[in-house]
Amino acid sequence: MKPVQFEAPEGRVNAKGLPCLYLATTKETAIAEVRPWLDSNISVGQFEVVKNLRLIDCSVHPSEVKIIYLEEPDDQTKEEMVWENIDEAFSEPVTPNDKTSDYVPTQIIAELFKHNGYDGVIYRSAQSDGLNVALFDIDAATMVKSFLYRVETITYSFEQQEPMDYDAFRKNISDQIEPQLKARGLEELPPI
Repeated sequence: MKPVQFEAPEGRVNAKGLPCLYLATTKETAIAEVRPWLDSNISVGQFEVVKNLRLIDCSVHPSEVKIIYLEEPDDQTKEEMVWENIDEAFSEPVTPNDKTSDYVPTQIIAELFKHNGYDGVIYRSAQSDGLNVALFDIDAATMVKSFLYRVETITYSFEQQEPMDYDAFRKNISDQIEPQLKARGLEELPPI
């Protein structure tokens, strides 16, 4: 269940030929990450960490809200924004149309973490509510059990999206921002 040295495909954290051990915190997350089809058989390994690890947890900075700042944010806010973007980059879903070059930004960030003494990265799964763990050293964990599962159902959740009404969006933003602009002596938002 571990990648083969020099044959490892490119991944979110590793460049081609440089294996990385991709794990998940739950079997549900592990199965969801491989995006199986109905009635497929999936083998899942249970791994045990065999050494102390120093992991960087990118999952602790989730943000569902994008904030517009009228002034330069303070350093702590800027740092939080950077970590939110890093978390989003690692968690962004991969599609069959993605080019391998789309992985380069997160590979570079992961290499920076590795260079600074980290053994791996924890990031949110794009496929489930769980977490993924990528270990730079494939021998840092050993498989202790394996299980075979058959996929019985696949569930999709969706809702119809209306075309974006830019005038309503602008009015909504204006209603939120104009009191702050007036407090600073400005009249209204400039035209887009």
